[in-house]
Amino acid sequence: MYESLLSDVLTGRLQAGDALPSERALSEGFAVNRHAVREAIKRLQQAGLVLVAQGGATRVNDWRRTAGLDLLVSLVGAARGEGRAALLGDVLEMRAAVGADVARACAQRTAPRLQPAAGAEGYAQLWEAIADGAGNLAYRLALNTLIAAQRGGAIDPGIYAVEYKDVAAQADLLDAIAAGDGPRAGLLARGLLERNRSSGEARSGGEATAATKAGPSRASRLTPRSAVGVALSLAGIINLSMLLIAAAVFFDSGRTDIDTIEGAHAGLETLLGPGAALAFAIALLASGLSSSSVGTYAGQVVMQWWSSASAPTRPTYSSSARSPSASASRSPSSR
Repeated sequence: MYESLLSDVLTGRLQAGDALPSERALSEGFAVNRHAVREAIKRLQQAGLVLVAQGGATRVNDWRRTAGLDLLVSLVGAARGEGRAALLGDVLEMRAAVGADVARACAQRTAPRLQPAAGAEGYAQLWEAIADGAGNLAYRLALNTLIAAQRGGAIDPGIYAVEYKDVAAQADLLDAIAAGDGPRAGLLARGLLERNRSSGEARSGGEATAATKAGPSRASRLTPRSAVGVALSLAGIINLSMLLIAAAVFFDSGRTDIDTIEGAHAGLETLLGPGAALAFAIALLASGLSSSSVGTYAGQVVMQWWSSASAPTRPTYSSSARSPSASASRSPSSR
């Protein structure tokens, strides 16, 4: 329930000033008890997404003004298309600015000797060590949010590949940190962290790498309707071929008494040899598999209908009760 309401707020289905349905309506709509409803609303309130008024309606906040950096993970996960690309660009811009100062502070305060990292996880751990060396808790917590988004899958670590694959640039940065040269470490860190902003990964929303991992696109796959048509056609062709071949072979040889599959298999082996009998068995198996796939899909359709018919209906939202102050303070979309 919390994830559903969170998505509605972040995607704009619930806008600033909109009132959430009552506890009873949410409980019935999501088929949960009222305790679960209160817990979900409490989490939304802690994230700065809603304002709970005692004795009044719970209204959606303008989260761009009230939420904190912890919302970033959920926001990146919910964003799609151009909105996701723009958001990742914002993340990389902030990361470059903060990372440069983290490297400078690390060099000037502790100057640890660190080693370059290979791979996304090792690179994340390297920046954790640099942030620890900087001794700034606020920077460390901000870094935790970005790394959590990466490790949780909200941010594809592939967008950082241009950084962690450049071991030489990492070595130059770490040498400056170990030497205690804060200004140079800051410049080298910014140069390293800004590379991915011009590499095209952020502009594509990090979705190209994910699409490559996922394999063929949906457009290249058969739709369920097309798959059923192919399976039925294949089964029909195989059955018709077996019927015509058996009729021709057994009629010409005078074997008109065969009326079972076992008899047909034995007759083909006698008249045409083991190879023909094996081909008959394989064709029969292929026909059965095609028919089974059609039956499986039919069962899925029935279960989907049954699930949708018995599932609780999702609550609808009305903006008629929107408060004037919240409507007036609503800011336009970021990009």
